[in-house]
Amino acid sequence: MDYDEDADEVNVSTIDEFNLPKDVIAEGKDTWRRWVGLHKNAETAGDQIFTAFFESLPSAQGLFEIVMAAQAGKFMATFTRCVESMDKDKRDDLRRAIEVLGFQHVNIELTAASVVVFKNALMSVIERDLQSSFLPNGRQAISKLFLYIGGALICIRNSCESRKALLAESWRLSHTTEKDNRVEKDEWDIEQEEKEAAVAAEKERADRAEAGIVEEEVKEEVDLELEVQSNSSENSASKKNLQMAATLPSTFNEMFQINAAVMGFQRAASSWMVDVLEVIDALVSNLNSVKRCQEETQVLCLRL
Repeated sequence: MDYDEDADEVNVSTIDEFNLPKDVIAEGKDTWRRWVGLHKNAETAGDQIFTAFFESLPSAQGLFEIVMAAQAGKFMATFTRCVESMDKDKRDDLRRAIEVLGFQHVNIELTAASVVVFKNALMSVIERDLQSSFLPNGRQAISKLFLYIGGALICIRNSCESRKALLAESWRLSHTTEKDNRVEKDEWDIEQEEKEAAVAAEKERADRAEAGIVEEEVKEEVDLELEVQSNSSENSASKKNLQMAATLPSTFNEMFQINAAVMGFQRAASSWMVDVLEVIDALVSNLNSVKRCQEETQVLCLRL
């Protein structure tokens, strides 16, 4: 993102490198420090920002699940860390902080318009407190940084949505169970075919005897016996193949257990890995709720 004095541009398609002139960055950092220093603590300063934001966009209050004092404190800590990482030699720290923030807010439906509204609320509070000492370079640095962060959060969320959809679909397919017992059904069909063939052969012999056709009885019996033996061999091979197929893993849990055994974790596969499998299902099923994912992870830690 390059330095631009006027545009409220929010880039939601990519996360480019944050780029501002050194003097603008220096003034932005100094402005932020002076403004924070005017308040009793960071939570008080953050509370003023959120109050102004909710006055501008009342519907946004439903986006936050924790109490406002805690939310304000978290915002101030994170944004301060980002302000201090605007320098070129700290851009990696800035990017990592934004990525963590993006995953923490992946369940919030941010828009470019709401980012601009929040930025305007932030700027109005700082301007009210600093008045004439709120210089243009400081204004631009803080404004551009906030728009950069907001666009990155939206970009991360959009990227995660497609990945979550793919993960959910893959998880659904890997946990689809065969309710029709296909292997048992195929074995039953083979047995039925054998019985029907034997009944048909017996009926044909009876029909031939009644018609006086008995001269090739011995030869036909030999041929029939050979055919039965051949069918028996084929059916035996089919049964073996079906039995082999039945022993192969067909679900995620079965594959998980086999992989654990191959890697030498047989005991773990029957103990703590069972708890992990249960939590994985809950995590994938509740990807849209960061709070639920945190709860499931904490429960797993307690169980282990």
